[in-house]
Amino acid sequence: MTIENTGVALARRAAEALEALDQHGPHQRPPGSDRFGWTVDVLDELARVAGLVGRAVDHTSGDACPEVRRAAQDLVDAIVAHRNTMLQPGRHAAADVRAAHEDRTRRDYAPPAART
Repeated sequence: MTIENTGVALARRAAEALEALDQHGPHQRPPGSDRFGWTVDVLDELARVAGLVGRAVDHTSGDACPEVRRAAQDLVDAIVAHRNTMLQPGRHAAADVRAAHEDRTRRDYAPPAART
C-alpha cells in the first residue's frame, strides 16, 4: 500500500514524463528544429536526470547508497559519451560522402571484358 504524499507525487510525475519521452520521443521535437541539436539537448537533460535519481535515492531513503550512486553515475557517463559521439565534426557528413563515393564507384565500374 502506497501512502500518497508529495514525494510519491513528484516521483510519479518524473516517471510519467520519462514514459512520455520513451513513447513519443522523436515526435516531441518541434517542427523545423534541428534534429541533432534537439537530440543533444534532450540527452544533456537525461544525463542530468540520471544523476539526480542517484542523489534522490540517497536523500529520500536517508541512507547513503553508494551502489545506486555508482550505477547512476555510470548511466550519466554512458549518456554523455553517446551525446559526445553525436557532436563529432563530420560524423554524419563523412558517412554521406563515403556512401556517395561507393555508389559512384559501383555505377562507373565496368568489368574488364566490357571495356573497349
